Parts: sequence; C-alpha cells; structure tokens
Amino acid sequence: MMLKTGCDIVCISRFQKRLFESGSSFVERLFLPAELCGRSSQQLAGIFAAQEAVGKALSLMPGHWLNIGIEHAASGAPQAVLTAPYPGLETLSVSISHDGDYAMAFAAAWVQ
Repeated sequence: MMLKTGCDIVCISRFQKRLFESGSSFVERLFLPAELCGRSSQQLAGIFAAQEAVGKALSLMPGHWLNIGIEHAASGAPQAVLTAPYPGLETLSVSISHDGDYAMAFAAAWVQ
C-alpha cells in the first residue's frame, strides 16, 4: 500500500474576486450544489483548496472538481467524498485550515 499526499493554498481575497467576476458558470464548474449552501467565500476557498489537495494526492487531471465532494461531519471535520470510483483507494482524509487571507488544505490517501 502507498501513502499519497497533496496540499493546496488559496488566497481568499483573490478567490473571492474571481467568484464575483466570473459568475455562476465558474461556481458551477467548481462546486456541487450541497457545497454551496450558505457558504462564505472563506469556506468556499477552503473547500476548493481541499478539492485541489485531493486531486493532487490522487493525480487526477485538471477539471476534476465535481468528482470530489467536500462534506462536513457533525463534528465539523471535513470529509472528501469521490463521486467516481478510484481504483485501489483504501482511505482518504482531508484537513482544511484558515489563517488571515489564506485557506490551506492537506489530503492523504492510502492506495493499493
């Protein structure tokens, strides 16, 4: 079994500007409807960073965002959920942090 990791960092103000300038088509390419419900720009930047981190850990091609859902457990902990199967994936964990104008995410995947 192999441990694969990925990380990503997002500048929240730049991400927020892109959200407002690009409109709904940009948002619909990045997020599942459940991810958008009542989320702030800061939270969406964290979700996007988590999607990117998971994509990097699993070596997914660009444009993969809708194949990676980020949900939150009752405790508030983020959980990555793939909408398409990934061969050999045993465990997938993700962590999201915010500090000032930045959101950062780290993903770890155990793959056979």
